[in-house]
Amino acid sequence: MLLFRPSSRRGLPQAVALTVALYASLLPAMLPQAGAHAAREGMHQAKLAGELTMPTCTGPHDLIVDGTQIVLTGKETFDDVCLIDGATVVAHNLTLRVGSLAIDAASRIDADGLSGGPPNDGGADCSPSGNGKANGDIGSPVTILARQAIVAGKITSNGGTANTAFCAEYQSGEDGGQGGQVTLEAAALTLTGSISSHGGDGGTLSTGNGGNGGAGGTITLLAPTGVAKPTATFDVTGGRPGPPDSHTELPGTAGVSGQISVSDLTVAQMTALPPPPASLPQPIGAAPTILPVQTANQFNKGMQCGPGDLDVGKGVTRRLDGVRHFAHICVHDGGALITSGRLALIATTISIDAASRISADGVGAKPVRHVPTGQYPEPGSPILTRGILPAGTPGAPGTQGDICCGGTSRAPSGGAGGGALILVAGSIWGAGSITADGANGGKGDDGFGTPSNCAVGGQGAGGGSGGGIYIRAVMLQVSGHISATGGKGGPGGSDECNTLGTGRVNGGAHGGPGFTKILVNVLRVAGGPLPVDGPVALGRVLPVDPAPPTAVSGAQYFATAGAGALILGHTLARPFTAFYRRYGGLATFGYPRTEAFTEDGHLMQYTERFLLESLGDRMTTTPLGRQLTSARTFAPVTPFTTTQSRRYFASTRHSLSGPFLAYWLRDNA
Repeated sequence: MLLFRPSSRRGLPQAVALTVALYASLLPAMLPQAGAHAAREGMHQAKLAGELTMPTCTGPHDLIVDGTQIVLTGKETFDDVCLIDGATVVAHNLTLRVGSLAIDAASRIDADGLSGGPPNDGGADCSPSGNGKANGDIGSPVTILARQAIVAGKITSNGGTANTAFCAEYQSGEDGGQGGQVTLEAAALTLTGSISSHGGDGGTLSTGNGGNGGAGGTITLLAPTGVAKPTATFDVTGGRPGPPDSHTELPGTAGVSGQISVSDLTVAQMTALPPPPASLPQPIGAAPTILPVQTANQFNKGMQCGPGDLDVGKGVTRRLDGVRHFAHICVHDGGALITSGRLALIATTISIDAASRISADGVGAKPVRHVPTGQYPEPGSPILTRGILPAGTPGAPGTQGDICCGGTSRAPSGGAGGGALILVAGSIWGAGSITADGANGGKGDDGFGTPSNCAVGGQGAGGGSGGGIYIRAVMLQVSGHISATGGKGGPGGSDECNTLGTGRVNGGAHGGPGFTKILVNVLRVAGGPLPVDGPVALGRVLPVDPAPPTAVSGAQYFATAGAGALILGHTLARPFTAFYRRYGGLATFGYPRTEAFTEDGHLMQYTERFLLESLGDRMTTTPLGRQLTSARTFAPVTPFTTTQSRRYFASTRHSLSGPFLAYWLRDNA
């Protein structure tokens, strides 16, 4: 989150305070239109489209401006943007791409042209070809492309007002600036404020005619087909003419009005808008059952740790790596469970209280020279599969600052990527935090100069990308926070004789987001959106998904499918264990690849090489090789008489010989 605010609200955590302030400031925009109209007498309102979600602007790729002023120039992209409590964004040729935009009634985006005035050096050249005539500036263009927007304040690109008393040699006053161009595209929009692009007023002189008013600009609004369109929320009037100096002189000419265009979004335009907020879940198959969260007493009952379990509490920090198995895991009373890179926890229950955390922040791929900006591997592809997610990648290194006069220079390192967390359990109570965020990039190198020989600071390093979080549980209660977001880009180094770089121009790039995958049958969550920062996929548990050990007597649990494998945790069901062991076990069947499941009234389970099926009083197998090769044709062999070293099978018209025949005979055919 990029936060610009003059002071904090005491007594509330920052995220809570910002959310409270945002809801309070935007509440009139979300009320029925009669109430909104009463709050702004004489102001016309329009509400376009539905399905609006109030942004909170607390994520790492969000911008919140709280009661202060900032400058945005050129192309800017954020997940959410919130302007509250009298905030002003001064815009210069701005194209803003944003998932959600919220502007409260006291705030604005201001791209107005500057008023006319004397040159900076004060030495006016009032000749017809000189720099003296102080016309108002043209309004700067503003383009906003938003998935959703709530505009209770103002968006302006008005022409500047002419200077009224400059260069008396002229026979007429200066002209007002032309209104600029404002374009707003949104898939969902509530508009209760105003958008204006009017011309600037003409000026006057002490000895001449009045100046001309500037022409009105252009306002273009594109919204989805079939929603009501506003009729009187815009101002594109021309500027007023400048008055003459006396009754013997002539007034200027009023500026002509501009244009307002309100039309439907095309399919192509809708597709080109920024995506919805990243925390909106993408489905993987069927959705889980959603239930309310349990009470604190019910939550505490889930804390079942005892001797032999993993118990991390009372401010303890415990580091674990690799695949770890426990009956129960409890992280409580300010405890922290961290990893050096990748950690897979497999247990019957996992509990994290509100004061505690499981973290893989900044422990993914480490920064190296000359790597691209931190991006999650194969962006977009792993999230909608059922596979386990990899760690994030590092951000790009920063650059060196300019040096002179014996100074030294060093380029900062990019932030490390987030690590990988895998939580597999029967039940998970998550009141604390589960995070795999990328690390922030380093500050750009400072320039080294003198008061007479300034040097430019280096660019800040890029943030690392978010890592991967994989959660599989029969029941998941999440009232805390889950996050796999990219780190912030480092600020720019000092330049211009030790004036700190702003980080908006020469700061490093933010790291790309990671992914969170949640596979659960029952999801208990408080009202509102799923508390996940970064892209998230949500679905039900399938037999192919990894599972914790079962308490069923006679079943056999396989923790991993080989050293270093990512196929974690499956239980061979009790009806199959005796058959599995009798006919060669792991060497014959391989590891279980699913949990047992029922199909057509029969219990079935896949291993690496066979599909096992229980038919009541007997077992049968379906060789997976036959299924995989059913669409292929293999040339048969000419029948022959079977010998001790070579055997012909009339049913398939193929043969076995040598070591393959020996293996087949040794393992009971």
